[in-house]
Amino acid sequence: MKNAMLLGFLLFSFLPSLSQRKTLAHEIAYPENDILFSGYVRQSVPNVPGVNLTGITFTHCPTNPALRTSLVKLRGWIKRNGNLDAGEHEMKYTFEPDITWVKAMGIDLKNILHAGNALLSYYEGVGALSNGTGNCIAVSPEIHVELVGWNQTEGWGHTKKIAGGLQPCIKPPVRWESSEQASIERSTQLSQPKQIILFPYDPYQYEERTYIEIEGSLIADNIHCDKSKNVEYLKTANAWGKTNNCEIRTPNFWDQSRWIEIHPPNKMTTISPPSEQYSQYLISAIAPYEAITHEFNFAPITSRPQTVSPDHILEIDYVLDVIVQEGSVNSPKISTDLNNSKLKVRFDQHHDGTQGQEWKDCPRFLAVLTVKGWKEILVKDPPPNCDVEKKKVKSLEIAIRNAQNQLQNAPPSEKGKLMEKITKLEDKLSGAQAALTECLSN
Repeated sequence: MKNAMLLGFLLFSFLPSLSQRKTLAHEIAYPENDILFSGYVRQSVPNVPGVNLTGITFTHCPTNPALRTSLVKLRGWIKRNGNLDAGEHEMKYTFEPDITWVKAMGIDLKNILHAGNALLSYYEGVGALSNGTGNCIAVSPEIHVELVGWNQTEGWGHTKKIAGGLQPCIKPPVRWESSEQASIERSTQLSQPKQIILFPYDPYQYEERTYIEIEGSLIADNIHCDKSKNVEYLKTANAWGKTNNCEIRTPNFWDQSRWIEIHPPNKMTTISPPSEQYSQYLISAIAPYEAITHEFNFAPITSRPQTVSPDHILEIDYVLDVIVQEGSVNSPKISTDLNNSKLKVRFDQHHDGTQGQEWKDCPRFLAVLTVKGWKEILVKDPPPNCDVEKKKVKSLEIAIRNAQNQLQNAPPSEKGKLMEKITKLEDKLSGAQAALTECLSN
């Protein structure tokens, strides 16, 4: 008995404390740095030759090569942290990728953001701007993140939902954080005895807008036809997916109606945020059944400068990265409203699709707008219009033509004077033309 107690004391003494385990969790998410495979072969990025797959790697399970996944590393902000899905043993987050960093890494935006991401945020009512329908919307560019947990009774999250789906290529965790709050929520939702769900670290540790580096399986989830919010959602999603039947869609990672997820993440590390402040918007515009006329107004995060350098004016600094531009789509008109300190983005898109097949060939536009702040623009003097010089040249040309007409019908006694007059007019015309040329070159 004493030996057993001593052994227990020694084991307990060498276990890391709660704070130490949280620190380790930033370094090791899953046991032994193994990859937890989502197993969604049809939903991961296909390794297609000739396609820009910078930043995406591919791996498979050593014990089951059929299980493969596409992995990505991104940086950005955690938003709406810690939403427990007790039935699937998962903690769900919303992640906003840092588009400036993503582009610097050479990652193609179409591999991490789809129109489905914008539709999902819009129909969940998450801070979206719109024209009143899903046809023209602006939301934060967000990626759904699902952190898979372990339940002692039922095993890994998601395993029982999809046959051959989430089959992890790693053994169960030896020592993880046990989230008391997660277990309480699970008990409340399922009205079952408390069952603790284990996560690789405290799933509630992130605060709103925590800047992180995240690594994990990059997949494109289905549009969930059976869980669609309304008929309008299906119509818009079908138009983006180029089909009129949600149910019979062929699996395709680049189907724009599907939203991108990191499911599951294998590592989430808190890092220092960028020093520059900017706001980001995922803008989706599609005109399958009606024309679009709508204007968005975006304000920079940074305050408008109170003073401006001499000979300069202020403009809003922005970058528009187009992801999809298909059909006879009109690019948005972007201008700065200095009076109201707003960036105005206006869509005037006519409905243009084959009758009965609007979902197939209608105009589509998807882009990320990054509003960086304010910049000063040097104002040059307006170019001269040279109206005086132009009028003088014109009048001399007319005078010369009139004198030449007179010369043809003039008596011999008058011709000498007229020829002298024409010569003088031509000399004046040469001078006027030189003056006009100099004016126009300024």
